[in-house]
Amino acid sequence: MRALRNGGLRGSQSQKVLPGAEGAAMTASRPRPATVPAQHAYVFVRSASPERQQELAQLAAAAGFAARVHATSESALDELATILAPNSREGLPAAILVDVFDEDGDGAIDQAEMSWPLLRMVQRPHAPYDERLKRVFVLVISETVAASPRLTLDAFGAGARMVTPSDDDCRHALELLRLTSVKTPGQTAKRAMVRCPTCGHGRGRKRVRNSQLQRLLSRPFSTRFG
Repeated sequence: MRALRNGGLRGSQSQKVLPGAEGAAMTASRPRPATVPAQHAYVFVRSASPERQQELAQLAAAAGFAARVHATSESALDELATILAPNSREGLPAAILVDVFDEDGDGAIDQAEMSWPLLRMVQRPHAPYDERLKRVFVLVISETVAASPRLTLDAFGAGARMVTPSDDDCRHALELLRLTSVKTPGQTAKRAMVRCPTCGHGRGRKRVRNSQLQRLLSRPFSTRFG
């Protein structure tokens, strides 16, 4: 198992992202989430900590989502495979909340602690998973990851759409996700875009995204992450 030591994951590849302020939530562009009926709206919570499992489940409930808790990536992947089975009538979770910390206390975040298999499968699904999995919003909640540009890029490269150290930012993102992807009775399917509550970054139109990128690249390198 390759470890995340000295602030990075060896052998990983990163996606293009627009970085935000240090320690702030940041997002990477992915397909829009699918609209789901309100009574079926739920999220996965992936955390090895029973205390954090309860806290994140309560946070999800406050945003209007039921929570299904998983202590390991393998457990979450097993349930996703069941949901995506041909005879299944169940919808996918609207989001996956991934709590990342040094679980074994060895001073490094390894692939299992980063939920690497789960993030990668959401980004690049293959049998028995299918392309619908790409529409799930993956949110990494971690002070360690958010404080490290390298770990943040690793998380985005692995399939995360948002990285934040803040439970408040997580709750805000879930509230936006519910507004834009959960269809309540009498509501049309028209949806707005989910944007990062800190930097405001969302997918947007291609011309807008290119303009944002050019403005970032035109700034002195030392100020791009400030």
